[in-house]
Amino acid sequence: MKKGKIGLLLGIMCMLLSVGIAIQVKTVKSSSTGVRKNTSRK
Repeated sequence: MKKGKIGLLLGIMCMLLSVGIAIQVKTVKSSSTGVRKNTSRK
C-alpha cells in the first residue's frame, strides 16, 4: 500500500515539474530577443 502511494506522489511531482519546465521554456523563447540586443562583441 505504501509503495502505491509513493509511486502516485512521485508521478504527480514529475508531472508538475514537466509543466513548470514547459512554461519556463515558453517564457525564455519569448524574451530571448530582448537579451540578444544587449550583448555586443568588442
